[in-house]
Amino acid sequence: MCKAIRLSALDTLFFRDGKPFSIGEESWAEGVFPPFPPVFYGALRTAYFAANNHEFAKAGQEKDDPTLKLEIKNIYLKSDVNSLFPMPLDCVKENGRDKNSYHLLESKKVNDFDCAVSNNSTQYVLSLPDGVSKGKTLEGINNMLLDRMQLVSYLQSEKIIRAYHLKDFISKEAKVGIGRDRFTSSSADTGQLYRTNMSRPATLYASLSMVVEFSGLDLSRTSLIKLGGEGKSVSCSKDSCISIAFPKVNEESEEFFKIYLATPAIFKDGWYPKLENVEILAAAVGRSVPVGGFNLKSKYEDGKWKQFPKPLRYAVPAGSVYYCKGKMLDAIGKYHGKTISEERGKEGFGIAYIGKLSMEA
Repeated sequence: MCKAIRLSALDTLFFRDGKPFSIGEESWAEGVFPPFPPVFYGALRTAYFAANNHEFAKAGQEKDDPTLKLEIKNIYLKSDVNSLFPMPLDCVKENGRDKNSYHLLESKKVNDFDCAVSNNSTQYVLSLPDGVSKGKTLEGINNMLLDRMQLVSYLQSEKIIRAYHLKDFISKEAKVGIGRDRFTSSSADTGQLYRTNMSRPATLYASLSMVVEFSGLDLSRTSLIKLGGEGKSVSCSKDSCISIAFPKVNEESEEFFKIYLATPAIFKDGWYPKLENVEILAAAVGRSVPVGGFNLKSKYEDGKWKQFPKPLRYAVPAGSVYYCKGKMLDAIGKYHGKTISEERGKEGFGIAYIGKLSMEA
């Protein structure tokens, strides 16, 4: 059964990216927003054990851990009543044009271009639509968001008429701190100053919450959750699970479609997913993002309690799009609103949606 909670910040928040950050060696930490899926997965588990501390000894045990069935089904942002998702990376914007005017890239056969392909992993490239001047410069779409209505329109292969920028909902605040010993709270060592770029999910005009849909865990007694660096508290309120309508399939034999990633995904072959009975023809994929994390339990080592990091993985970023060939109807049943990540899918990686696609023969 799907449950949803809405997480609203009470203060500034800080979420680390996967870059190394050791006080005294690297003094600046930029951070990311929204955080990667493991942040939410770990926070939900921590909240459960905080409300049921008599079961904490079972944490991490293969059979007895009461959070083993936890699965994250969806992650998105929310402002007022608008659910917001990452902008698909096969969209482009002309420099200097209206901020809400976007174009969908079109697929062209590789042999129509004077270019070399290093392998046979793709047969098409993505290019500007014929009606867009090739002499125009293009703006990036980093940190852009679509509301649910516009995402459904995009999946129907319709024109995007409105998008939002993350900066319209986020205020950045720099913070300078000094590292302290965990037990003595002193800062006797030199080189302990650091600076972080904190995020406040609110501006003068809007506020922003994070919504997590999940199953397999009872959090009915939770009103606050610690989230991100410094263990800042966020308030929890019940929300409703949403659905993203899949496009209408005109014929059962329809064979071209796109897969849009709403959350980052981890694939064993880097950017290239291996999907049953699906051929990847082209892709609009962003730069890989390093994803780490820490285990819930600390271990006592060398006279100190330490948290040990999980293995670093490189993920395909949210918003990436794959142009595919296969049976669209089957793909909708297997992948629409589900994870396609080959690792850590239950943590919320690789949540995908199927969209319509017109491909030249």
